[in-house]
Amino acid sequence: MNGSIYWLDGAPSPQPALGETLSADAVIVGGGFTGLATAIHLKRLQPEMEVVLLDAAAAGGGSSGRNLGLTPTPIGNRIIETLAGHGRETTAALHRAGLHGIELIERLCADYDIDCDFNAAGSILIATDPGEGELLQRQARAYAEIGAEAHLLDAGETARRFGAVETVAGLHLPCNRDLHPGKLVLGMKRAALALGVRIFDNSPCLEILAGDTVTVRTDKGEVRTAALALATGGYRGPVASLNRKIRQTYSYVIASEPLSNRQWDALAWPNRENIYSTHTQFWCLRTGRDGRLFMVDATNAHCPFDQNRDASNVPATYAKMSAFFHRRFPRLADLEFKRGWGGKIALTMDGLPSIGRLEALGNVHFAEGYSGRGVLMSQVAGQTMAERILGRELSFPDNPLLDRHRRDFPPNIAAWLGINLTFAKLRRQRRNA
Repeated sequence: MNGSIYWLDGAPSPQPALGETLSADAVIVGGGFTGLATAIHLKRLQPEMEVVLLDAAAAGGGSSGRNLGLTPTPIGNRIIETLAGHGRETTAALHRAGLHGIELIERLCADYDIDCDFNAAGSILIATDPGEGELLQRQARAYAEIGAEAHLLDAGETARRFGAVETVAGLHLPCNRDLHPGKLVLGMKRAALALGVRIFDNSPCLEILAGDTVTVRTDKGEVRTAALALATGGYRGPVASLNRKIRQTYSYVIASEPLSNRQWDALAWPNRENIYSTHTQFWCLRTGRDGRLFMVDATNAHCPFDQNRDASNVPATYAKMSAFFHRRFPRLADLEFKRGWGGKIALTMDGLPSIGRLEALGNVHFAEGYSGRGVLMSQVAGQTMAERILGRELSFPDNPLLDRHRRDFPPNIAAWLGINLTFAKLRRQRRNA
């Protein structure tokens, strides 16, 4: 399997790098979902505003263009743990924030003619033994407690919706979506350029100088601005205090060739919901509009000791994932996976992202730590940062991710050991399940 990213096939050439000194009303560091959403909202709210966006490589080519394209709310598959740790009110607000993110994507696509293959069939968590079935019942009760829609499925209904494996129950979450992340992020880049945002690719932010005016320095130029938004997503940025709050981890995706009619019949998957296993270290399947399968297996997540090391292309991991798929779905033993790739996820100590300000640096805003659930929350974060920069009333003011206290990760070796030992424990639990 090669390491080319299916979602980014046909991506345009990068924009020119910054090579001069500029002034702007707002600067955004990071050209993924968060940064582009911030730029678009700024220009929508104040069209005459001069907005500059800087990306270290090519806007859209980082985590936003590499993920599986799923849209879970910030709760993810941890509804029970979130309720226990944060309570009903906060958990319900987190779920509402995710629903707001869906609305933002739908509005964005309608306003700027972006076809991102939005699939509204929802997701199904499947249980393959009685213990997992009991867990789904507990999760269904937890969703009901926060007023979220979730439907328990018996064995027969689960098999009718996904008959590729023997199941005892399922849980359908209709609010979840899947989409083509490359089409979305590159469509957002086109929209931002059309609105007049100045995008400079291959322009890494190396230094931020605070003051009445914030100066952002790259390797070949600098921009002076009244407002700065840090939108580096899964990547470490130039502010050490923010970097201590996240730990970069890699997740991997494999993509098949388009399935034949016989292969689709073997899966017995009429509505093409995305399918999750019932584990913390889950595996997940989804389809593409052209009939491909895409899979993530979270047991292969990798946290490198050297946070600057690129671990985005690991052929041995793709081979392990393909072998797992064929063991799990022997009816598709002849299905070939031709592509695999990796992307960065920024984990936080509690698994939740944050949106906030860095008062010590001036008018500097940030969003980070999506922990693998950034497709929706990046849209909410972008809208929120734009409204805060302009001093506008917030469209989603009861967001519990705003200005919250966060814990630092321990020093590097302790963080690395802790995360990888946790991954190993969860892998053992799944093997023994």
